[in-house]
Amino acid sequence: MAAAIAIRTSSRTQHSRFTGGHPVAKTSRPPFLRPVPSASELGQDAVGLERIGSLQVVARGVTVVDQGDQAEHVFKVVSGALRVVRLLSDGRRSVINFLLPGDFFGLADSGTYTHSLEVLADASFVRYPKRQLREVLDNDPAAGRRFFNLMCEQLSAAEERQLTLCRKNAVERIASFLLAMADRSNAQKNSSGTTVRLPMNRADIADYLGLTIETVSRVLTHLREQQIIEVPTASQIVLCDCDRLTALSDGEI
Repeated sequence: MAAAIAIRTSSRTQHSRFTGGHPVAKTSRPPFLRPVPSASELGQDAVGLERIGSLQVVARGVTVVDQGDQAEHVFKVVSGALRVVRLLSDGRRSVINFLLPGDFFGLADSGTYTHSLEVLADASFVRYPKRQLREVLDNDPAAGRRFFNLMCEQLSAAEERQLTLCRKNAVERIASFLLAMADRSNAQKNSSGTTVRLPMNRADIADYLGLTIETVSRVLTHLREQQIIEVPTASQIVLCDCDRLTALSDGEI
């Protein structure tokens, strides 16, 4: 079941193979805590991209590409959510990123994919053949510069995430994660606050933050006991005190 975050205004699955067919606190987030630029920010090259792209609709649990596959396409998420996964030589899994609408995958100029791309929630995405994408960018220098800037943003985000995971403790990591997903998600306001739905489970969060499932659960319990969050159900987390959560994320308390 997809998880959700509700923000008060007052304060491993089996995979089938794909065959193709308002900020809650501070806005000065590190790059990896902010959404990457969306396709709408790429400007007038949208027409060229639409010409070469094909829309794909995939169900939860599908593996779109496997680590080691030939890197023949670039993907842009339109709806739903996907996770980027890297398997280590000893079989351990690391979740590298969660992709939300507007995010890209496969921009790196390499012969094979270095990560797997898995669907967390029923999703749709546009798939661009790399060869044709290069032609579009070669014929439009401005579009090429915009894509170059996009890749620089993603590289900066990856570097910042690495540094953050190295220097933050478990509480700080989870506080940062909750705030980040609230920022990135398309939150829906209602009479009881703002709800952000998260498609990842506790194991995904643990593998993303370099923690164990037990540590994630223990920290969430600690935050609940401190009345910073509430966990009314297994699929909902209520952020009760975003100021304190931000201070925890920044290592101020």
